[in-house]
Amino acid sequence: MASPKLKINRPLKKGKLVLSRKDELDIKALYDYHKDGDIMALSIQQFKETRTDRQRKYFFKCIVTPLCEQLWGETHKKALDKMNDFLKKNFNPEYYTTPEGVEDVIGLSIEKEKKDKVEKIYEQIRFWAADKGVVLYLPNEGPWEE
Repeated sequence: MASPKLKINRPLKKGKLVLSRKDELDIKALYDYHKDGDIMALSIQQFKETRTDRQRKYFFKCIVTPLCEQLWGETHKKALDKMNDFLKKNFNPEYYTTPEGVEDVIGLSIEKEKKDKVEKIYEQIRFWAADKGVVLYLPNEGPWEE
């Protein structure tokens, strides 16, 4: 059986990590699981709030699918994947040079991007879509959450 893991995201207050009673009990249970002599690892880093499940759902239901429908007239999986790749390449690009010296671009996933960067990308896509005559729902409107 794999060793249990614990991940806690809590604020600092006056230079100390603010832990709840449950956090303390979870930490104690983790210690109790192990025996003396076990080597433990501790990692402390600044929390980065990444794209939420709600943002992901919005992207596919309110951006990718309507763009496929209205620009290409199709919504099969291959078309949705192609639109997703197009949007990544055009709105979250990474430029690089191939070993042959050719400049190229790939589209980066926004899965691990910060929430505010994701919202800026979505806003850029909405402006681009409006220029193409496609009006997309804003995150707080429409029937997309059903």
